[in-house]
Amino acid sequence: MRLGGKIAVITGGGSGFGRATSIRFTQEGARVLAVDVNAEGAAETARLAGAIAKKKLTFFRREVAPCRARTN
Repeated sequence: MRLGGKIAVITGGGSGFGRATSIRFTQEGARVLAVDVNAEGAAETARLAGAIAKKKLTFFRREVAPCRARTN
């Protein structure tokens, strides 16, 4: 448990690298806040991590897109 006692905020936690990172971090003992617009994907990530019962993964539905560049 290399990440025991740590808290991680991971964007894109509903799929791809974000999902893989969320799962690995929970396996290593971290508490994870996974942020994604895809609620179904995030639920699947939590299921795959086996983290719901352990209360180690929390999902927050949010768009995390960059702000528009200023043109002035």
